[in-house]
Amino acid sequence: MSRITPITTDHQMILEGLEVLTLMADRLEMEDFVEPDDISAVMNFLRDVGCKCLEHTEHLLLRPALAREKNRQLVRRLKTAVACHQTVRPLFEDAVSDTTPSKSFVLHAHLLTKVIGDLILEEDYDLLEQVGQLLDDAEGHRHIDEFTERERNVSAVAVERLSRMHQLEAKYAYPQVV
Repeated sequence: MSRITPITTDHQMILEGLEVLTLMADRLEMEDFVEPDDISAVMNFLRDVGCKCLEHTEHLLLRPALAREKNRQLVRRLKTAVACHQTVRPLFEDAVSDTTPSKSFVLHAHLLTKVIGDLILEEDYDLLEQVGQLLDDAEGHRHIDEFTERERNVSAVAVERLSRMHQLEAKYAYPQVV
C-alpha cells in the first residue's frame, strides 16, 4: 500500500483548491465580487490536478481492482466509486462552461466540491488500501507503477500552483486583510 499512499498528499492539495472554490461560490451567493481570473486559476488547478488525479485513480487502480474483486460488498463500493469518478468530469465541464458569476456556476461549484470531497474522504479512509491489496501481483504492480509515475507529474503541477491557491484562499477568506 505504501506505493499508493502519496496520493493523500495530492488529495490534501485538491481539498485546499476545493476550499478556495467554496469560498468563491459563497461570496458569489452573497452577490459579492469575485475576479474572473481568480475563478479561472482555481478551475485550472482543479482540472490539472483534481480531475487528472481522479482519472488516474479510476483507470489505473479502481477499474483493475473491480475486475478482480469477488466480495459483493467491496464490488459495490468499487462500482460506486467508479460511478462517482465518472460524474466529476461532466460536472467540471459544466462548471467551467459557466464561470461568470451566476447561480448556475455557484450550484456547479458546490456540487463539484461535494462530489470530489466525498470521493477523497471515502478513498482515503480505506478503499485505496483495499485496492492496493487487490493489485498485489505483477500485473497489479504495473498498474500501481504507472499510477505512481503519472501522479508524480500531477504532484509537481500541484506544488507549483499551491502558493496561488493559498493567496486566493487568503483573499476570499479574509477580504478585509488582503
